[in-house]
Amino acid sequence: MQTHKLSILLAALIAISHYKDVAALTCSTGAGTSQACADNVTECFVKTDNGAVTRGCSTDPACAPPNCLKCNTDNCNAALMCKQCDASQPHCGRTTGASSSNMICGSPTQQCAIQLQSNGTVARGCWNCAANDATCKSCATDNCNVGIFPENRRLCYQCSGESCSNLDNSTMLLGCAIYQATGQKCYTIGTSATAMQRGCQSDTAADNKCSATSTDANCLYCDNDNGCNNRPYSRVLGSCYKCNDNDKCPLQQAGNVTECAAAVYTQNVNSCYTQLLANGVVARGCTNELTGGCNASNNCDACEGTSCNAAAAVFKCLICRSDYFAGCREGHVGQENCPSSSLSGPDAMKCFSGEWDGVVIRGCLSEASDVMKFQCSKASSARCTECTGMGCNTESYSGAGTLQQMALTLFALICIVHKYI
Repeated sequence: MQTHKLSILLAALIAISHYKDVAALTCSTGAGTSQACADNVTECFVKTDNGAVTRGCSTDPACAPPNCLKCNTDNCNAALMCKQCDASQPHCGRTTGASSSNMICGSPTQQCAIQLQSNGTVARGCWNCAANDATCKSCATDNCNVGIFPENRRLCYQCSGESCSNLDNSTMLLGCAIYQATGQKCYTIGTSATAMQRGCQSDTAADNKCSATSTDANCLYCDNDNGCNNRPYSRVLGSCYKCNDNDKCPLQQAGNVTECAAAVYTQNVNSCYTQLLANGVVARGCTNELTGGCNASNNCDACEGTSCNAAAAVFKCLICRSDYFAGCREGHVGQENCPSSSLSGPDAMKCFSGEWDGVVIRGCLSEASDVMKFQCSKASSARCTECTGMGCNTESYSGAGTLQQMALTLFALICIVHKYI
């Protein structure tokens, strides 16, 4: 009887021992290996630390998301650890995704993947890309689904306020949240160095002042390179000749070059001007310092480049005769330089146009005959007009005057013939 009881006890101990062996949790330790955990361990872990991923039986109570993940079935931690995010998280497409949450894939056969959505956003997680799907990228190592995707996603500086004046590549140079294969632009807008905004034209945020539908002239767009919207609010673009001396300013200058005032971000290149003032006085300087702007109506000629306004000042008019060039009748001719005499005196900086004997003549008033000047100076004259301003003599002549002159001539001939018949 005693022997029978001992046999039963021995069998029970063997069964209990066998049960413990069977019930012990098995966890992956990486590289296709695994280990049986201690009796009191009920979870496996996957941990990432500065890019290094480790696996095993979870015994560290400090193991917690996002860097340390747990699961509770045999070898559940053998699957890949991947980055996980979607369109609801702006950093998912704007950054490399390195700061996204981690997840353990549900199956060892799943890979880490990045998927471009139809709306231009990005999702990261665990799945297998379809064959030949250019909008999806998968990989087979832990947390490999990082990086800007697609690789040609436009990167723009994205910031607002005072921080925009001190650009930081690590925190501000980000991918546009909405991907566009072509036509993706960066923008800059601002009212001062401390009140600027930079971003992507495709940004859907309500505070985007430079969307594709914006007509704000203060929006400066660029698409020539990543981070192209890095222009400061203002900067010095170059220098110009500056003077307004009546004796020396008209001549080509060898000196007197002065740095221009800082130009706002919307100005792309340095601009200088040469302006003809009353009585032949010439002024030179930086266009962005000229009140009222520079155009033909105020006898101003602008040029682009540093110190480009060195040439001798000239006044220009349309100069032609319609009997030599038919386009002269309608003013289809370029401006030509007037002689230096056109810069001073009563005829300074004036042009004329008129029709004599069916011929349209245009030129510089200082070069016209005394009779022409007299006729052109009369406000009531239908034959000729004078005007003030660079290339102002553009009035078109229809040819009616020629026909009228021919009719008068023919009438006079008829009268003469009739007298002697």
